[in-house]
Amino acid sequence: MSTILLADIFGWIGNVGFILGLFYLARLKRPIPSMWWNIFGNSLYAIYSLLLNTPSLVVLSLILICMNLYGIYQWKQENRAQSK
Repeated sequence: MSTILLADIFGWIGNVGFILGLFYLARLKRPIPSMWWNIFGNSLYAIYSLLLNTPSLVVLSLILICMNLYGIYQWKQENRAQSK
């Protein structure tokens, strides 16, 4: 399998992850599952960009993964504080 075809597969699956994340956030109002789907999509975009040698997209994907992890942490902290 060629590198470009493999990269396309990762890119398209990454798109599905983002779309599911947007659905969870917009329709179901569930931010934490949304962030996990975005982390999944960004992970695949990082692989995609490594295969196509586009460092700017690798860096952006890693930053967005970190931001989503931070968002999950913040939501869980706020929910714990509200339940006390």
